[in-house]
Amino acid sequence: NPDWPTKIQKLLVANGGPIVNENDFDGLITYFADRLIQDALTAEERSILTDFLAGMPTLNPSTRFLDRVLGLIHVMLSLPQAHRK
Repeated sequence: NPDWPTKIQKLLVANGGPIVNENDFDGLITYFADRLIQDALTAEERSILTDFLAGMPTLNPSTRFLDRVLGLIHVMLSLPQAHRK
């Protein structure tokens, strides 16, 4: 959907402000974990998510941030902590 970048940016602004640096993996993880994960992430889980973001292949640099956001949401929602309550 060509509107996804705009929708994601509006979501970020509405819920605490935009992520200024797309390479701030800790900031991305914290932002979405606060909204999607019901228990605190362990250091190991944060490390895995950071490695995932750092290793994501991107064919189109103009979609890198969106690819990372959507990928991170997908992986976080697959964690058991997202479904405990």
